[in-house]
Amino acid sequence: MNISPNIRSLNTAILYLRIAYFEAGTNVTEERGTEKPFEYVGTPWINAEEWAKELNSRNIPGVEFISIQFTPTAYKYKEQQCNGVYIKIRTVTN
Repeated sequence: MNISPNIRSLNTAILYLRIAYFEAGTNVTEERGTEKPFEYVGTPWINAEEWAKELNSRNIPGVEFISIQFTPTAYKYKEQQCNGVYIKIRTVTN
């Protein structure tokens, strides 16, 4: 049983608990209503390239941030073009 109808992949499941906090108390969408819920994060007003660059500079193991544009079909910013990051999960090796 899915804990959310928006969880459609292993990457989404990994990110769900880490990204879901964007739902409450922020004006950033966690991208329900797209093909990659919880993997896309953004807003219409953010500079996606600068944000991705800043997040990647933190060298978080196993994660890459890729600047993107997307248009959610539901929830925050429905039918508005958003700028943000695609959170790509990479395999971590020791």
